Amino acid sequence: MIYGSWRRVTHPRREHTRLRRVVRGLHVPVDVVVATPEQAARYCKAIGLIYAPALKAGHLLYERPAAT
Repeated sequence: MIYGSWRRVTHPRREHTRLRRVVRGLHVPVDVVVATPEQAARYCKAIGLIYAPALKAGHLLYERPAAT
């Protein structure tokens, strides 16, 4: 899970496609979910959606440091 606001995404579907291309060469199973923090918070308890399992079992790989 890469979670953070390092880049403002205006087209989530295009960003999903871009990220899938980036991780294609890893040769390991990878799920790519593009969501805003607001979407993740809104749907984190929704049954049947990927947000709850991703937030519970996903790993934080990068988080942008807070601006000082």
